[in-house]
Amino acid sequence: MSPFYYRAWEAENPKANIIGVHGFAEHSARYGELAEFMVSQGYSFYMYDLRGHGKTATGNDKGYISNFSDFVDDTHDFAKRFTQDGSPARTVIYGHSMGGLIVLDYLSRYGSDVCCAITSGPATRMEANAFTKFLLGMMNALSPRSRIKLPIKPENLTHVKEIYEAYVSDPLVLKNPTVKLVYELYSGSRSIWNRMQNITTPILMLHGSEDRVVPVSATLEAFERIKSGDKQKKIYQGMYHEIHNEVNRNEVLEDISGWIGDHVV
Repeated sequence: MSPFYYRAWEAENPKANIIGVHGFAEHSARYGELAEFMVSQGYSFYMYDLRGHGKTATGNDKGYISNFSDFVDDTHDFAKRFTQDGSPARTVIYGHSMGGLIVLDYLSRYGSDVCCAITSGPATRMEANAFTKFLLGMMNALSPRSRIKLPIKPENLTHVKEIYEAYVSDPLVLKNPTVKLVYELYSGSRSIWNRMQNITTPILMLHGSEDRVVPVSATLEAFERIKSGDKQKKIYQGMYHEIHNEVNRNEVLEDISGWIGDHVV
């Protein structure tokens, strides 16, 4: 893996290590409140800035990735750094949005490396009409490093105005990702369905009922396809995409912490 930047929020004598994977166009610093809550519960939290994102991005690679599988392989390499005593018994993986998609792909390939997993609004469906998909494919073939406007409306992330306004003004949030990054996200969201049945790791799947970025139906369908004998889902009524940044986020944070507490050895 190429050099990358990561943040560490560490508990003293942690009960488990949580490996976090952030979403499309953002970066690890946006998860400070979630991480600090987990530390207060006795868990260490580690999250790296994905390739092409945040402080990992350099030069022309900002907002670019060669292949979606690079995210998965990078996450595997990163998680191994923090697996306690070489055992998966106290290693947890958490992913939001594109990070949730990465986590599902990771579980389909390396699920035995962690004791349990949590996804939040995983980006397993990208809603677009046939013409948009065709245009994206053509642009990717002809000019993959060309840039497009960020295809996310900030006000659809959370009801909390200060948070989505901070997102807009954050210099580390990608405002003009490459066509290639968007194309690879779309490709990853399609290919995961071919491996969903490989997932047997205990998993908690969370989603906001009013998510306008990723349809809640995507999580409901994925939940049914996953073969884990220990799986749970929860849909938060009235919440948008970033449930960990919503008005009633304490409920979400407590649910995550509680699930982890029931699964770490």
